[in-house]
Amino acid sequence: MYAIIPQQIPQDKRAEVNEKILFAINSGKDLIPAESIYNCYTGVGGLHNLRQSDFASYHEYARAKKEFELGQFFTPHEICWEMVDVLSPTSSEMVLDMCCGMGNFFNHLPNRHNTYGFDIDGKAVAVARYLYPDAHIEKCDIQQYRPEQRFDIIIGNPPFNLKFDFRLSQEYYMDKLVGFARKKRLGDLLVDAGVISQDQLVKALQVQKTEKQGERLGVVLIDLGFTDEKQIVEALKAQLKIQSIDLSTLRIPEEIIRLLDEAVLRKYNLIPFKFNEKNPNLLCVAMSDPLDIRAMDDVSIITGCQVERFAATPSDIAAAIDRYYGNAEALRVAEQYTREKQEQAKARAALDPGSGNDENNVQQAPIVKLLGQIIEQAVHKRASDIHIEPMENQVRIRFRVDGVLHEAMRHDISLHAALIARIKIVSGLDISEKRRPQDGRATSIVDRQEYDIRVSVLPTVYGEKVVMRLAQKKALTLDKRDLGFPEEELKKFDHILSHPNGLILVTGPTGSGKSTTLYTALNELNVEGVNIITVEDPVEANLNGVNQVQVNEKAGLTFSSALRSILRQDPDIIMIGEIRDQETAEIAVKASITGHLVVSTLHTNSSANTITRLADMGVENYLIADSVVGVIAQRLVRRVCPACGIVREATAGEKKILGIKDPARRINVRTPGHKECVRCGGTGYYGRIGIYEIMPVTADLRQAINRGENADVLEEIALTHGMKTLRMSAIDYALRGITTVEEVQRVAYDDEED
Repeated sequence: MYAIIPQQIPQDKRAEVNEKILFAINSGKDLIPAESIYNCYTGVGGLHNLRQSDFASYHEYARAKKEFELGQFFTPHEICWEMVDVLSPTSSEMVLDMCCGMGNFFNHLPNRHNTYGFDIDGKAVAVARYLYPDAHIEKCDIQQYRPEQRFDIIIGNPPFNLKFDFRLSQEYYMDKLVGFARKKRLGDLLVDAGVISQDQLVKALQVQKTEKQGERLGVVLIDLGFTDEKQIVEALKAQLKIQSIDLSTLRIPEEIIRLLDEAVLRKYNLIPFKFNEKNPNLLCVAMSDPLDIRAMDDVSIITGCQVERFAATPSDIAAAIDRYYGNAEALRVAEQYTREKQEQAKARAALDPGSGNDENNVQQAPIVKLLGQIIEQAVHKRASDIHIEPMENQVRIRFRVDGVLHEAMRHDISLHAALIARIKIVSGLDISEKRRPQDGRATSIVDRQEYDIRVSVLPTVYGEKVVMRLAQKKALTLDKRDLGFPEEELKKFDHILSHPNGLILVTGPTGSGKSTTLYTALNELNVEGVNIITVEDPVEANLNGVNQVQVNEKAGLTFSSALRSILRQDPDIIMIGEIRDQETAEIAVKASITGHLVVSTLHTNSSANTITRLADMGVENYLIADSVVGVIAQRLVRRVCPACGIVREATAGEKKILGIKDPARRINVRTPGHKECVRCGGTGYYGRIGIYEIMPVTADLRQAINRGENADVLEEIALTHGMKTLRMSAIDYALRGITTVEEVQRVAYDDEED
């Protein structure tokens, strides 16, 4: 790199200095140091023989510059240095300098092997080639320049007020610049940032060309496990020097929503969220691919605004689109179906009286699309269940989010029959049977994730009600520390799992996370040298190295029949999805006594009630005492939304619920915030956490079980050995601000509270 040495060469001496420099270069002798040439050569444009003050107008001055000096102005060395500092080119990037002159810009680049330039001034080109022998410099006009490669960075100080193809030089050069430019690719950017390796990029590109044609590269990289959404966003921020945006905390104004159609947003996976505060013509847009020039151009053309890029994850953008457009799209589809049905009803009836049945209606595209919209919305709102409920004139659709039902939409009752029929078809149920309950299963893919859907159909007064339970495949937590166990409870959990044989029971209502706990326990126990067999209905997640059996009652494969066969498979550990009857309970107990470790679930309200439930099923007390080594009762309480939760002092009534004896004691609690919160959708809660009641079966408890003591006595004994009840755990979370007092009441109600 040549040092910048300020020179004060008199105007009348510059032509002479330039000629001496050219003579020294042409002679082939090292007559003048290269650094002096770099600082002293000014070229034709540097003579500045023409002054604007000598002309009547700027137009006449520009014309004279064009005729006498080729419109040249050499960019000062200091400006070139500042340009490189701003652009910060890497050594791997390809750089082009249009109208490079004697190469002032080249001096500051990190890798001149990747540097290209051209100029129409042969003298300037000669100087540039002498100073930068590693660079690729051509003498030609822009109309003749035909590079074989494309460039990452293009700069230039082209002549002005010239015309090419009837266009001003500035416009012409800008068009050429676009043609020379190489769009910065996401893969190259991620490699430069160290997020993925070059080999991983090559692999992903191959998969994109063969197996996932038409899919975005970022999606392919995530599917292959090479990176994740957050890593891509962080890389885009760092490499492109742009900001990221958390869409879940924003409320997008209505006037912004109306700017673009949903189809455009989903096509490019972007969403505008505000106007720039300083420039109302600048539209702030969250993009999953801020390198997508076409997307930015389309947004600019449609809105009439320039685009300011922000990085965001594809899932956040998809969720935002669904939040602001999902219901509207579902309503549009429903209206379309209703309108088409009304318009075609008479014609269908005239041609074929039987053509208006559900089997025909269900094949119509609007119904298929509507069901897809409902499932997508449920996933984006973190729903565990979808309820489709017929009413007298309407069909109501509700989502269970964080354990509580919320109404999502309503449609005309005319949609109900076709919608139910469509659900039956995809879940393998009898479409003609409408008088008896039915159960089925289906799968759906949303945001590249596969979901298992359990379907239950129940006849009601106004028609069939459907409940669809959503379960993301491979989404179960398998790390015990992610279950939310406090440290003391985690030690008890580990102690129970350490037994070589016996019966471990996990209890709680439907949807309380029992399956997650069971799978986590199995993951802890799944080591080489151990034969684990499970009997489940359904198999909710695949575990490597575990033999999993799916119950099929139609084929005669029940829990009890499967268990009899499993005992002949030399198992060490047996997992039973649920103990439903006396026969299954007796087999499980006997298996645990004969040297096997058995884990299973029951539906009871507490750990102590689990013992009495086994007795109610007909299992002898002495068998229960000998077999059960531990019981885990659990619930899920809702977390207070971190975005809108409010901290305040607890009332007297709340202190009483929390067990605070001193009414003067100051206690702070958190409560849900305002109804306009985007993060939680106005519910005040976001996500759930487990509360646990872990009861290891001690010697005292065994004696009490043998005596046939009731649940209250068993609980008192367990409490003396340090057991925390569900209510104690819930109160602890409320005092820590994780959940609310209302949740303590809802999930861990105590009859003896007063």
